[in-house]
Amino acid sequence: MSNKLSQFLTSRLRNRILFTLVLLAIPLVLGLLVTYEVIQVDWISFMEVQPSFRPMEAPRPVPADSIPVNGPVYIQGMGSPENPIEADEVSLQRGQILYAINCAVCHGPNGKGDGPVAAYLAEEPADLTSVGVQDSSDGTLFLVITNGVPGTMPALRENLTPRERWDIVNYIKSGTLTPPEVTSAALEGQRTPVPTLIPATMPPVDLTGGGGPAKCSIGALDLIGLWVEAGTPESDPFPFTDVNGAACQATFAEDVLPLFTESNVWFPGAVACSSCHNANLAAASANMDLSTYEGILAGSYRTDASAAGNDILGGGVWTDSTLFFKLSTGQMPLGRPANIPLDEHGPVISAGSQVSETP
Repeated sequence: MSNKLSQFLTSRLRNRILFTLVLLAIPLVLGLLVTYEVIQVDWISFMEVQPSFRPMEAPRPVPADSIPVNGPVYIQGMGSPENPIEADEVSLQRGQILYAINCAVCHGPNGKGDGPVAAYLAEEPADLTSVGVQDSSDGTLFLVITNGVPGTMPALRENLTPRERWDIVNYIKSGTLTPPEVTSAALEGQRTPVPTLIPATMPPVDLTGGGGPAKCSIGALDLIGLWVEAGTPESDPFPFTDVNGAACQATFAEDVLPLFTESNVWFPGAVACSSCHNANLAAASANMDLSTYEGILAGSYRTDASAAGNDILGGGVWTDSTLFFKLSTGQMPLGRPANIPLDEHGPVISAGSQVSETP
């Protein structure tokens, strides 16, 4: 009887100990899960456990204002870069080779948008000989090659060095796009081979505005609105207060027009508005020219260059204008990535210059 009692007491004690241990283990396990999953403490480190990219996954964007080792090809808010490469014979030869390898399959050997795969694409490739493309700045074309066009053209920044992209820009702007058999001869060594030149670097970026007054920061939509409500002056500066409260002034040519003619202003990868809305009114989207002062004021749905169209500036009331509606709702430019939210002020840009207030 005593043995049975002893076994019974022993089993009850053992169960209590086990139960107590389980109760103590539950918060310990929960705490470990919280620190690992929520706080994400790196408890164990193995060299084989490293960040990686899945197939077809784009790398993470570079940090703001960072400069790659081969030069500041683009810094957010600084506008399109200047072309540092002279369009000499060597650059055009390199551009010819690189165009045939990377571009001709879609845009065609002569740049007409009739490459061998063009018929299989959802949207027809751009005609690189068109007025809209040829009138675009070198920096605009460089950024289109770099970042692509969302939904229509892949980004080539991982395929081509900055120097190679500038060579292609020079070749496209040369007006002498040639058939692939000429380029094939170049690949056989009859012309300057691609790898022989040192990659180019961009000139240093002057963040103070060319050694003059400090630049100002303001939302792109706010800047256009202030220009509109100031009476749309063409050459006279108009005042504004930047996001830091500084007194500033801007001009149409230096600060407003680039918002329509430069790429990557509204979001990374954004194509310049003037790529679709340009002086070729017969082909321009909405028969509208956003590449010039006169074109912007003339409006949309124009029958010819001498005719006025529909007012897009709201009669001087910016928030009532068609242009404000299109830009603030993301209808223009096309292809805004889902992870970039809309903002009624637009992206903050560097524009204008600070002015000293009179005492």
